[in-house]
Amino acid sequence: LPSYLERSDSSLVFMVDHFIKQSKLELSGFHLTDYRALVSVLQSAKDAGLSVVLFAVRYALLDFAEQFELNLNHITIIETGGMKGKRGPVSNEDLKSIVSEKLNPKSLVSEYGMTELQSQAYSDESFTFKMPNTLRVFISDLNDPFSYVEEGRSGRINVIDLANLFSCAFIATDDMGRKVSEDKFKVLGRIDHSEQRGCNLLVADVIT
Repeated sequence: LPSYLERSDSSLVFMVDHFIKQSKLELSGFHLTDYRALVSVLQSAKDAGLSVVLFAVRYALLDFAEQFELNLNHITIIETGGMKGKRGPVSNEDLKSIVSEKLNPKSLVSEYGMTELQSQAYSDESFTFKMPNTLRVFISDLNDPFSYVEEGRSGRINVIDLANLFSCAFIATDDMGRKVSEDKFKVLGRIDHSEQRGCNLLVADVIT
């Protein structure tokens, strides 16, 4: 995936570059389309007894899983969502089935974040996201942005982020979602005909 110098405007690249520098390991780094080099790095980490976190956009993770059959039981995969116009929609269930069968990771979870926010939400293996203390999610009616739907009903995801310094971000996204409980939610995909946005990348970060 692009290096920090190639995509310095990417918030996801910026975040993972910070993790890479913290790891202080030569195996940590970025990978774009050279999946064989990525496999070699992951195997070297396994041989060295290291735990691995692999960040990947959804379409790149699927491409990777379709080309290789591996036993990555030392790896936590964090998929960052988004098909970015590369492929048709793939459900969470299908993603988990394909990745589990072909890559056998230790766990597969998801991150929800964006350039405009300082906070991120992370899911469990059922793709249910838990809000951090600095983030709140509200689900509005698709036909009335000023009306919020009841818990359990789907609509547009709206977020309030308190983590920004000297500001408070209010974002009406083009993502469909559903509130599961007071501090948990699910992402159901993009609203029809919405603009495709996000960071197209695949990131590997080796941690101790």
